[in-house]
Amino acid sequence: MHRFFRKAVILGLVPSLALFGVSLPAHAAKEVTCESSGMRRTYCGVGQHGDIRLVSSIGKFPCRQNETWGVESEGIWVDQNCRARFSVDDPKSSGNNNGAAIAVGVIGLAAIAALAARNRHNDDPPPDYGGGYPPGGYPTWMIGRYGGYSPQDRQTLTVDIGPSGRVMSVGNSGKPDYGHVEGDQVVFDNGVRFYVQPASWGIRLIQVQDQRHRIELRRQR
Repeated sequence: MHRFFRKAVILGLVPSLALFGVSLPAHAAKEVTCESSGMRRTYCGVGQHGDIRLVSSIGKFPCRQNETWGVESEGIWVDQNCRARFSVDDPKSSGNNNGAAIAVGVIGLAAIAALAARNRHNDDPPPDYGGGYPPGGYPTWMIGRYGGYSPQDRQTLTVDIGPSGRVMSVGNSGKPDYGHVEGDQVVFDNGVRFYVQPASWGIRLIQVQDQRHRIELRRQR
């Protein structure tokens, strides 16, 4: 009920802009395709730009903002075989709002924030961090890409630990296994857990269920 009420208020703010003689700006945008291959980072220059949004993924590997793709001052970067189409706004479109639009927007946002705070209940779901942890929710030294060899599995591994706490491991098959960080452990979606120990050259993984299974991974970035 409360969510419906908040939605109704938000939708009601849009026609109310007309009462102030304010029109919503139209954003001129172009579409850009950027692709990573070989699990390597790729940079696609777009020049000066406004907002950049993911339109659709065109590959089998996931594209997650700030983890496998991100925005720089004059371009887009993609990593870990993320392949996608992006909508790039014209930078000039960001200046189309007039003073009235800004004022109404501020008033509207303040009203929404106050309403959301007043009607929030303890049974509302927690923020969605994509199965991982919020930034700073685990040791930041874990963040990075690592490579090594698993003697028990007899395969080379590439392990990525992202800022959100999500983990992706890719072996010889090329099929990724996903997991997340829990404190000093990496927990994969199949239930396998590893302790993570820092080392001067990277990290050491020790399987919780079988501590004879140890994998040494060197930091690649």
